[in-house]
Amino acid sequence: MHLERVTKRHALKVGERIELSRRRQRLPRRVVANLVGRSEEWLRLIETGKLRLDSVQAILRLTEVLQLEDYRDLIESPVPDVPEPADPADRLIGYLEPVLLNHPAHNADIPVIDHCLEQWLHAEVLSCEEIWAESAQRYTLLSQRLPKPLIMCRSAYWQNERPETGHALARLYHLCREVLTCVGDHYLAAFAADRALSIAHHLDRPTWRAAGGWHWAAALLHLDQGKRCRAVALAAVEDIAAHADPDELVLYGALTLMAARGAAATPAESTRLLAAAQQLAYEVGPDRRVLGIGFGHCEIGLARMEIAYRCNDFDTVITVAPEIDALDKLPVGQRARYFTVLAAAYVGRREIVSAAFALTQAAEACAENLRYDHDAHMSLQQILRHDNRLLSPKMADLADLAGI
Repeated sequence: MHLERVTKRHALKVGERIELSRRRQRLPRRVVANLVGRSEEWLRLIETGKLRLDSVQAILRLTEVLQLEDYRDLIESPVPDVPEPADPADRLIGYLEPVLLNHPAHNADIPVIDHCLEQWLHAEVLSCEEIWAESAQRYTLLSQRLPKPLIMCRSAYWQNERPETGHALARLYHLCREVLTCVGDHYLAAFAADRALSIAHHLDRPTWRAAGGWHWAAALLHLDQGKRCRAVALAAVEDIAAHADPDELVLYGALTLMAARGAAATPAESTRLLAAAQQLAYEVGPDRRVLGIGFGHCEIGLARMEIAYRCNDFDTVITVAPEIDALDKLPVGQRARYFTVLAAAYVGRREIVSAAFALTQAAEACAENLRYDHDAHMSLQQILRHDNRLLSPKMADLADLAGI
């Protein structure tokens, strides 16, 4: 089983919105019901969606009691009169999609790329990679920073086909693939991975072909193409089978681990590949990253958690999680991913308090993940939709971070 993915996030229902607002103000259900002039049972039915809020008087009174800005927030309408504001993840996709689909042949206004402009491009690529690895505002910043160097770099490669420019362009495509995978646009992510892989084969360097193969396999995995993911990863492994170079060893291990993810539906094969990756991790030592791709004992632990989750084995996810140490040495995205998968497993076991705590830790690692990362966002929505009394002010804060 894969983490739930859909193309749009769903807004809270009216009843859920009422409960969230009530709990933010720490108002008991009975108090709110009395202030509105209704029974506690009536409000419980409204909050759980078992009764429709169709009284104008009750809507206006609830708006006043809960201090809502607009009474229309409590009106259930199948067709909104005013279009909902664009989802942050959709806006980010909107910035990247036209740039990825653009072709340099149609960029009449792009200047000839000279040496100074190329230096700026390489600096921008490095800056974007650092933002993605280290910044807690990585989605917001990259939505502003990625489009321009991507357009310029592709135009530069179109003009000169220099290997250095090709490397920079492939790195930008890899970044786009990772961002798009996180926000849930897996087809556009695959498009970016395909572009990068084409460049890598044109450059004909083993490490770049391996990195391109890893990203292509990752894109296939998120399209639920597990067998193809495994096949692509293992083919890329064969390309660097000698792995005499330390960087190639890291990529060799990362590809083996990706193949294990792809083989999740075949437990024996997945276990074999995980064992092979574990042996390689002993050779690598502490977790390392090459061309933005990480490998080591922490990455193996995270892969084991994700594989177990795909198989609905929530117990194994929760058992493996404490075995992963040195989380603080991983990039912010990987740390947030660790807690996101853990939260999803707790949701699967209906352990809502533990799931909420894990999501709180994910937000501490990267607050924007709750707003942009599709799996984190969906887990939080499931927690908020759960009919329980456990929604604390802290969870209300997380709902604010997620834009719910």
